[in-house]
Parts: sequence; structure tokens; C-alpha cells
Amino acid sequence: MSAAAVTGSGDTGVWPELTLAGWEDTRDTLHLWTQVVGKVRLALEPMVNHWWQVPFYVSARGLTTSLMHADGRGVEIEFDFLDHAVHVVTTDGQHRRVALEPRSVASFYREVMATLDGVGVHVAVLARPVETARAVPFALDDEHCSYDPAAARRFWAALVQADRYRRRPRRDAPGVLAEHLRGGRRARGPAGPSAPSSPRTGPPAARQAWQPLRRAPSPPRRRRW
Repeated sequence: MSAAAVTGSGDTGVWPELTLAGWEDTRDTLHLWTQVVGKVRLALEPMVNHWWQVPFYVSARGLTTSLMHADGRGVEIEFDFLDHAVHVVTTDGQHRRVALEPRSVASFYREVMATLDGVGVHVAVLARPVETARAVPFALDDEHCSYDPAAARRFWAALVQADRYRRRPRRDAPGVLAEHLRGGRRARGPAGPSAPSSPRTGPPAARQAWQPLRRAPSPPRRRRW
């Protein structure tokens, strides 16, 4: 599939062409931009097991924080890879736009934080990236400044496909698919017309989910005399 099929029409029905060499600089910049917004989500949302309160979700236009809460109001931040903008929307009707274009991380960080202040969402964040080779504070990062709109849209189109496949096991193989080994006996698999009859049949996602889940051995029980 050609890149133009996705960038020209917005069609996300097939996997887009996306090679690392073709968008590496944009990927690195976009990664840091998402960390800026991710820090806002981290600061506003209460802690949940496994950091489940901080991921972005694939949306019909890009990536969204989903609804967050600040001072009794709701706020949502969305990366829009169709119009190439970050939308800051509040539940009291305010809407601000930050352009996605070639610009430094420092410039993006300043405008996002100023936009949040402008809609009355005042939040203090950890203003540097994590899990990167060089943790340059956002306000000082003028190195990463690439943005290829076509590549960003192809990236989002790939996420849409990944999200579609991620949801397939819920439809094609309902119930708990993993076989649990407990007490030397294999637990029964899922029932129903769409459930695979064995780990070697059914759709690929279901076959993978049927791989045995081995439990750690229980400690020996003390004998009572």
C-alpha cells in the first residue's frame, strides 16, 4: 500500500506503509510531545495499579488522554493527526488549539502549558522526559523539532489497525482463554459456538491466548499430627 492511500484520503482500512528510516526524526519529536501531555495526565489523575491512569487511547482522529479532572471541571487533550493539532477541550465549553508542525519540544511545551493556564487548568508537572537516553528538560530541548504530517498520519493509521486487532479476542473467543494448570489437572477452556475447540484451532489471536498459563508451585503444606 502506498503512503498516499492513507495521507490523502484518511482511509485506515489497511496497514499503512511506515518504516523507521522514513520517520525516525518525527517519531522522536512526537514521542517527547506526547510525554509533555502525558505529564499533565499523570499530574491530574489519581494513581491506579500498573499506571493505568496515564496511557493515551486511540481515537477517531489520533490519540486522546480521555477525560481528566481539574478543580471540578473536566479537560481532555487530543492529538489530532488529521488536522495536525492538539485540541484542549474543557467541559465548560472552552476549546483551544496547538498546532502540530515543525517546532522544538521547548516551543511545544511552552504553548501547551500556556494553553492550559488560559483555560483555567493550572497544573505543575515533572518537566523532563523519562525512559530516554538523554533527559533534557522540555523547556531546554531545541534539538527535537521535526514533524512530517504524512508520517504522523500513517503512524496513527497503524495504531487504529493495532487497536482493531487487539479487540478481536473479545469478539472471537469470549471468556477466559488461558488454560490454567492447577493441581495436575487442566482447567476447561471457554465454551460457546465461537470458542476454539483446542489450542490448535480457531483464529490466531485465540490460539495465542490458549497458550497454557503455568502457575508457580505452591509451598508445601505443613502436616498436622
